[in-house]
Amino acid sequence: MQGEQVEIITYAQVGEDDFKTPIYVEKSIVVENVLVAPAYTGDLTGGQRIEGDKTRLELHFPKTFTTNLRGATAKIRGSLYKIIGDPQPYIPANTPTCWGRKAEAVRIDG
Repeated sequence: MQGEQVEIITYAQVGEDDFKTPIYVEKSIVVENVLVAPAYTGDLTGGQRIEGDKTRLELHFPKTFTTNLRGATAKIRGSLYKIIGDPQPYIPANTPTCWGRKAEAVRIDG
């Protein structure tokens, strides 16, 4: 198996403005050797989003990647996907390969 390059975009609070609204800075990390697999593609249901599509991908990160993914965005093959939840690593003994954390990412169009 061969992974691909994925850019992870995280956001860190660096302060507040005069109205106590948080100010965030964007940080980009390029991760090599991420396995990317299709998980789901389908139409959005409901009359308000007739042209809407949802695409989900499964991402398998190398064990060496330890960045917190909660609230992150992933740039995969030129498209932006939102990371779902707070993906946690597997127990090392249960992952004999070099990948040790699965994350789901979703993109909604339309």
